[in-house]
Amino acid sequence: MFEESLTTDQKKLIAKQLDHAETAFIAKSEIADYRFEYFTPRDEVALCGHTIIGSFAALLHCCISFKETF
Repeated sequence: MFEESLTTDQKKLIAKQLDHAETAFIAKSEIADYRFEYFTPRDEVALCGHTIIGSFAALLHCCISFKETF
C-alpha cells in the first residue's frame, strides 16, 4: 500500500493501467500519519472526493483501528 519508491511517471502509468478517473497512492508521512497523492493518467491532482473516501476505507481495513484514532 505504501508507495515509497514510485516515480511520478510510474504513478501515472499505474493510473492509466487501472483506467479509473483517479488513482490514490498512500505513503507514510513525516508531518502527518499518512500522505495521499492522487493521479489521473496525465496529471497529479490535489483533491478527489471519492478517492479520499476509498483511501480512508483501505487504511481502516488494513492499517488503522478505531481504538488508535478515536
